Amino acid sequence: MIESELKEKIEQIIKESLTEKRKSINKEKIIPLEASGRHVHLSQADVDALFGEGYKLTPKRELSQPGQFLAEEKVKLIGKKGVIEKAAVLGPARSHSQVELSKTDSIKLGIN
Repeated sequence: MIESELKEKIEQIIKESLTEKRKSINKEKIIPLEASGRHVHLSQADVDALFGEGYKLTPKRELSQPGQFLAEEKVKLIGKKGVIEKAAVLGPARSHSQVELSKTDSIKLGIN
């Protein structure tokens, strides 16, 4: 094997090794991320008022936060200036109801 072929072979081995190392490092740095600009947390009292006494939210999909889920149920958000249909409900029921909106959604609803 001549010197240039040997050099190319060594470079190839180093590149492959670094590529594999980079892949394993990137796997270790994965951080789960979920974002929602529009969702609602409901208290059990509000779940009862909206869906019936003793109603339990129906899990559709688990969230990355343990014990939390996206519910099958949706709600309509009504503000002074507009309406948002089918806002996601997150479960389980909380001690207090809470609506989380993006700035543009709050403007649409007339909430400043």
